[in-house]
Amino acid sequence: MRGRDRRAADRQQATRLRQITTGVPNNLVDPNLHGAVNDEKEIGIEMRFLKNRVGFSATYWDRTNTDFPVDVSVTGTTGYGVTSVNAGKIVKKGWEVTAFVKPIMTKNFEWDLSGTWGYLTENTVASIYPGIDRLVLSSGSFSGSFAAYSVNQVGKPWGEMFGGGIKKINGVPQLDASGLYIREADVNFGSVLPQYTGGVQNTFNIFKHFTVNVNIDYSYGGKFFSLSDFWGTFSGLTARTAELNDRGIPSRDPVADGGGVHVFGVDATGKPVDYYVEGQTYWHQFQGRNIAENSIYDLTFVKLRELSLGYKVPVEKLGIGRYVKTAVFSVVSRNPWLIYTKNKGFDPSEISNVFGEDGQLPGTRSLGVNLKLGF
Repeated sequence: MRGRDRRAADRQQATRLRQITTGVPNNLVDPNLHGAVNDEKEIGIEMRFLKNRVGFSATYWDRTNTDFPVDVSVTGTTGYGVTSVNAGKIVKKGWEVTAFVKPIMTKNFEWDLSGTWGYLTENTVASIYPGIDRLVLSSGSFSGSFAAYSVNQVGKPWGEMFGGGIKKINGVPQLDASGLYIREADVNFGSVLPQYTGGVQNTFNIFKHFTVNVNIDYSYGGKFFSLSDFWGTFSGLTARTAELNDRGIPSRDPVADGGGVHVFGVDATGKPVDYYVEGQTYWHQFQGRNIAENSIYDLTFVKLRELSLGYKVPVEKLGIGRYVKTAVFSVVSRNPWLIYTKNKGFDPSEISNVFGEDGQLPGTRSLGVNLKLGF
């Protein structure tokens, strides 16, 4: 019996080996491929006042990123679909500002407050590759149909988001005779990068033994596509699919009974029109017509990233000073509170992909303890 099992395993291994050795790679890698090159210039200033109780620093930076590895399409006559080469040039400029102050400093209480602010003033794709002016930077599941994707395009900012959108006339959605949206292909929804980022850090030292840290970070601007929201609305799992319409009737109820979604727009001639559309029909149109726009959201958020309480153990009083120089016991909570976000169904601070979220797991809060010893 063991001999038959061994022979079967050998046959399976031989089959896998044949599959590996007979496979043909689709990507031709340039033998001279190397990492990107950064050329950066900075100028800044740092000032401190009142015996270091107040101060700030400001830096202006100018960075040029060249020869980054990219995959470009090649003719099928070469036997490959894409080739990996060094190409492209991206020009980036921005500001980084840090400020700090010690508002309170007494014998038994100190408060240190600092803040950071980053502003991206330019982020332009100067070139990609000879003959190529546009390249898909990042895409997720279903990007070939309804999902959004990010693009690098010569002369445009790095990381512009595109996808199927709602056709508009003078900014008003165009509807067909059924009250459904008309699709417009390859709509630019904006940058995947926030315009401002930063944070605020607070440290409170109390009676020389207790330390409280309150760290907040924030982001302003930028767009992301939510696949979870897209399928959630399609399946009727998100809250907005169960709201009351303007008649005070559940939008899931039949239009004949006063339900449905009230849709406003214009027809092909620009004439204002409005319809009540069955709830399921309305929410299914975005998948059926390959429209991503309904699940594009803003990256703006303010979040309490970390909250901790530490206690400096009096090692000398405990008689262990000869063995341990310092000991700090802390209780730490991470991601305890999403203070503000423009969209209520997803935490934009947890986005892990360039184009958005691709059905990723929800963000988590954690609570833990930490003991730091110094010898």
